[in-house]
Amino acid sequence: MKKQNNEGITLIALIITIIVMLILAGVSLSLALGNNGVINQAQTTQEKQNYATAKEKVQTQMIFGTDGEVDLEETYNNIYALKGTEGITDVSRGSDSIIVEFDNGNIITIRKNGSISENVAEEPTPTPQSFSIVGTYVYNGKHTIVFSENGGFYDSEYGYGTWVFQEDRYTATTTNGEVNSISYYPVENGLAKGSIDGYLFVKTSSTPTVPETPTEPETPTEPETPTEPETPSVDPNDPVVGSYTYSGKHTITINSDGTYEDSQGSDGTWQNTGNNTYELNSEYSHYEFELIDGDLVETNGNRTFENDNNS
Repeated sequence: MKKQNNEGITLIALIITIIVMLILAGVSLSLALGNNGVINQAQTTQEKQNYATAKEKVQTQMIFGTDGEVDLEETYNNIYALKGTEGITDVSRGSDSIIVEFDNGNIITIRKNGSISENVAEEPTPTPQSFSIVGTYVYNGKHTIVFSENGGFYDSEYGYGTWVFQEDRYTATTTNGEVNSISYYPVENGLAKGSIDGYLFVKTSSTPTVPETPTEPETPTEPETPTEPETPSVDPNDPVVGSYTYSGKHTITINSDGTYEDSQGSDGTWQNTGNNTYELNSEYSHYEFELIDGDLVETNGNRTFENDNNS
């Protein structure tokens, strides 16, 4: 009787078994590591939980006045103290709102009336394909920023740096003494600083006009006598000289020597810009006021600092 040879059948079965195991391994890896895999879903769930916790903490920082409306200044100070923690990347303030940005791209808008909106853009933001950032932009006729094609950036207040596009905004970074990063959002007439409803820089030209980078001065053969920094030329009898307070907490004292002191910011210098208008500038802040009936009325923030002598 002839003996049957089963070697061929055994080899085929082994190959099929290996193929099935490879398929199952691939499916298992896909379920674990794919976009909708277990690991990715766990990370997404954790991120959502972290964001929900951060959002709740932001809401607990809201301060309401006796009129039932949000005290924007106190609330802004509370939330700004959380910047860099809880996933909060930026906090900015408009005339009637506070914008809080998170590292997951979410944005919360807190209104003066106490309403809160989430991820709702107040104005359509053009995509990079329909918006060309290259050009020169000006705020209030004085503050100029320039975006160049090669990624170069210039700020008339902060100096030279670079810019990059990030999802829905352009982030410019300057290194004039210290690193300073500011986000700009493309809007209809130019760029909004800090948030979608921030200060508007109007596009004045599609041609980037950047001043030449200053060169290092040549070493003089003899040391030059250092000159004292110029003192702002002001009238010591200017009617603005005095102390002013907003909401009983924030005090600005304007001195006759051209300097001012800010109880909630950095001290700096002031100047009369004509027609009862004044500018206060420091390393970290900029104010514009109009002197009306002895009080300082902020032209870009709608706050009135009452003259302490009138109290």
